[in-house]
Amino acid sequence: MSSGYGLTGGPSRCFPFWQEVLACYVVNTNTEDDTGKKKCKPVLEDYYECLHHKKEVGAALVCGA
Repeated sequence: MSSGYGLTGGPSRCFPFWQEVLACYVVNTNTEDDTGKKKCKPVLEDYYECLHHKKEVGAALVCGA
C-alpha cells in the first residue's frame, strides 16, 4: 500500500526493500553529486520486483507454470 502500512497495520511487504533503497541513496549520493545513484540500481530493481512481480510472472510464463 502506498501508505507504507500492510493490510494488518504492520509494515508493508516491500518496506524492507524500500529501506535498502533509501540507505543506498544516503550512502552513495550527496547534494552536489548524485552520480552514485547508479550503484543503487540493483537494489531499486529488487524493490520494483517486490511491488510488481514482473520477473516472477515472466519466469512462470517461460516455464509454462
